[in-house]
Amino acid sequence: MRHRVAVAVVAVGLVGAGVVGTLAVLSADGGSTPPNVSVSAFEPRIEANELTLSEALGDGEGVRTCTDTGPSPEHWALSGTVAIERTDDGASATVAWTVAVEDGPELANGTRTLGPEEGATVRLFETGRLNGTLDPGATVRLRLTVDGENGTLAATNRSFTVENESEPVCAD
Repeated sequence: MRHRVAVAVVAVGLVGAGVVGTLAVLSADGGSTPPNVSVSAFEPRIEANELTLSEALGDGEGVRTCTDTGPSPEHWALSGTVAIERTDDGASATVAWTVAVEDGPELANGTRTLGPEEGATVRLFETGRLNGTLDPGATVRLRLTVDGENGTLAATNRSFTVENESEPVCAD
């Protein structure tokens, strides 16, 4: 009789250990599910200035004081906004966002931590040297991706025309 009780106790222990082990394997990612994220706005503006520095400064005679906007000579500028929305009620999660020319260079990136049912507006402001990808008048396709721990959570593509801001500095 004692032998049967001992076997039963060992059997229950083994079954319990098997259940706990299986649950541990199935929840190896911490039991978390990826956040439900979407892109509710993607409104970038791209400008390019093809002038060289000497062309942008003009004759260089005298002293000029002024305020000017737009990309520096031989540079592009990316500005605008991206809105990322989270619609689930899970734990806070950090997401990484990237704006890139489709099949081309990355233009901007960053991270945001989103709480349950929370959104974030990202203000884009990046500049870079012209390299033939973002020439004035060119139509480029931009890709915005939002990634979590286990891969892409949201992505969208938009086509934009690169605006020509090739003007002398402080043009009259």
